[in-house]
Amino acid sequence: MAEADEFDRSFLQFPAKTKVITNIEADHLDLYGTMDALIEAFHEFAASGTVVLNGEDPHAAAIAREIGPRAVTFTASEGAPPGLRLAVPGQHNVANALAALEVAELIGVDRGAAIEALNGFLGTRRRLETIGCAAGVEVIDDYAHHPTEIRASLRALKERRPSRLICVFQPHLYARTKDLFEEFTDAFGDADELIVVDTYSPAGREEAREVTSEDLARATGARYVPALEEAAAAVQAPAGSVVVAMGAGTITRLPNLLLERLRGEQILEVLGPRVEANFPLAKLTSFKVGGPADFFATVRSEDEMVRLVGAAWQLGLPVFILGNGSNILLADKGIRGLVIRNLCATVEYREVPHPVPGREGTLHIEAQSGAMLPRVGHEAIKRGYYDLVYATGIPGSVGGAVMSNAGAYGWCMADSLSWVRFLARDGSVQTLPVDACELRYRHSRFKDTGEIVLAAGFDLHQRQETAKAGELNRKRRDTQPLTLPNAGSMFKNPSGAAAGYLIEQAGLKGHRIGNAQISEKHANFIVNLGGASAHDVRALIALAQARVKEPLELEVQLVGDWDD
Repeated sequence: MAEADEFDRSFLQFPAKTKVITNIEADHLDLYGTMDALIEAFHEFAASGTVVLNGEDPHAAAIAREIGPRAVTFTASEGAPPGLRLAVPGQHNVANALAALEVAELIGVDRGAAIEALNGFLGTRRRLETIGCAAGVEVIDDYAHHPTEIRASLRALKERRPSRLICVFQPHLYARTKDLFEEFTDAFGDADELIVVDTYSPAGREEAREVTSEDLARATGARYVPALEEAAAAVQAPAGSVVVAMGAGTITRLPNLLLERLRGEQILEVLGPRVEANFPLAKLTSFKVGGPADFFATVRSEDEMVRLVGAAWQLGLPVFILGNGSNILLADKGIRGLVIRNLCATVEYREVPHPVPGREGTLHIEAQSGAMLPRVGHEAIKRGYYDLVYATGIPGSVGGAVMSNAGAYGWCMADSLSWVRFLARDGSVQTLPVDACELRYRHSRFKDTGEIVLAAGFDLHQRQETAKAGELNRKRRDTQPLTLPNAGSMFKNPSGAAAGYLIEQAGLKGHRIGNAQISEKHANFIVNLGGASAHDVRALIALAQARVKEPLELEVQLVGDWDD
């Protein structure tokens, strides 16, 4: 079984024994020249086999009279036969079903079984196909591009009594628009609003552009909106509306563009007025590369963080917490879902004397996850506690440091942490002792679970200065490329070796792709020389991993849409 099209006369090549003609109307006149030539092609199509024809179409009825006993006719105006209850709308689908029943009977299919099968038919692609719903608006894709098809589809949708029926139409071919202009002007009467976009005309098919979409919009009182993206932005559909995108060309992109917009507006309404859409993120990262966030917010309190993350999870949105923007490589396509910039930075310091006189006390620190780790370390040193001296050179937030169990010079967060407070996936706020946080080299449970670190506790005891923060930071400045945008150490050190040394030995120090470069100062850093893309950086990562014999595991986190 096949659907044949009269375009380029290819339907005449089908050697079918049973054929169906639903209607014959002016179309493809740029190829046929005249209506008479088109009708003659249908007469040729019906010259053999049994032909099922719509008796209410005048041209099809004329063929039925001509071929006599080889013709089987049907009439949709009499309504559906007993038991036929179609799931697809429209009188045209009743006619299609009647034609299918006649064919089924001709080939020996039981009528009851045929009716049952038709009742279970839910439609096909691009024929009043519901693409999705958002904000109470149903968005439909439909292939109709001939005036008769347009009338039939709009009439079927109008029968559903939407609060508003909006049609976005893309004419197909300038020649068809010219030849059927009068019919087009009368085809959209069932639409409450019509938007016409630029005509779709395949490259090389036609040269003349005598009648345009703008002409059709003027003649129908429609809005002319040239581009699909502009049309998706122009649609104003209240809840209960139906929006149908009609045409045979690129208009099929419009439903998803519109749904994306409507869902975005719905998400913004739920998340609140402080959330922004399509927010550029590169400036908030230490690498200064990457694309935008679908949605972005800044929070300054733990309660606000819990509410916003909970709302996003309820909507099914992925959530990414952005601290200082270091230790991440953001994809050029940006990141899907909600990005929350964490400025929850309250830190409390409480010194507790030891119960035994003469022994050193303990400094208890409770730091919210957006607090900067170097500052926490410096404040502890001011109070005479040196446990976090190595943390003063780690340019990240407390939350980010907990997530990755950050460290330097042999020290890591696990050495000083006491507990972690976090937002669990069930929406509850919980606290775990450090031993339950699964901290190991550059890893914690929070990397795997999607739980959100809210705060961390430190118990500090070390009163002896084993290293000076100023000297450590001077050493860092001398050995690391801190004057150029970077994300910190790119790779974890393999067992018994330094990643930077291995990369240098592979001859890659100073190697450049685009405007990204393996640092000439430290080969385990990739720097942005200005205008680098995340793609450039990723290419250097792949090159280093290919050239170095030892496995190089990323320390920097790849964030966002890396689907190439």
